[in-house]
Amino acid sequence: MSEQIARFKPGSNVPGFADTAVVGGHFVKILGDKTTHGDYRVGHCTAGAQAFGVAEYDSAAATEPATSVERRVNVVRRGAVARVVSGAAVTAGDIVKSDSTGRAVTLSGSSTADATAAALDTGVVGSNNALTYTARDAGFAGNGISVQLKDPAGNSQALSVTVNGNDIVVNLETNGGGAITSTATLVAAAIAASAAANSLVSVANKGASSGAGVVAAVAATNLTGGTDPGEAGSAHALGQALMTCDGADDIIEVDLF
Repeated sequence: MSEQIARFKPGSNVPGFADTAVVGGHFVKILGDKTTHGDYRVGHCTAGAQAFGVAEYDSAAATEPATSVERRVNVVRRGAVARVVSGAAVTAGDIVKSDSTGRAVTLSGSSTADATAAALDTGVVGSNNALTYTARDAGFAGNGISVQLKDPAGNSQALSVTVNGNDIVVNLETNGGGAITSTATLVAAAIAASAAANSLVSVANKGASSGAGVVAAVAATNLTGGTDPGEAGSAHALGQALMTCDGADDIIEVDLF
């Protein structure tokens, strides 16, 4: 099977095509398929919606021809710190969402008591290799964590764990013939022993699974189901404010999720 290579890296700017006039520093969302230019069609994010990123600068008005390069705009993607226009007073450390015009406003709720932690299940209970990975921190941001159980495709490979940002890769152990030998219990222990991985997720046997079964390789898969407090998943957390502002239309820096 051919290897799939990411077209853009986390935090990289992605070119967009403004379906409607876009103001720099506003959250934008995808409005449709790529244009004939090969750029993603974007417009201002609506209240609480999932954003594609932040417009780096203003685009021309939509009255400009569809062929105009002035309607193109760079979009700063998650994994970067972006300069965003505020829609109200924001305090450094607040989790922010989009208002109705794509500006940053504080996501309601200040406690994690009602937040839901993202989770992922792998394996089969009946095969005793089923595991549940649960984000350590409750909230929508946990959906950005991924787990991969990787077949190293080699003989006599040792079990190891690597972490790149929010991406956990468990390199499975193999025997002299190249067959995977890592059990669910060993995988859970390896993640617990990795400070970086353990800070992201906890791992437990799912249901009646004993953990004695050998696991199968699993492609990188994101945790799901994480929601922020007071929102019940209806609004998306887009990042964390790194600056305080007193009101609307100030410029703040936001660490994008």
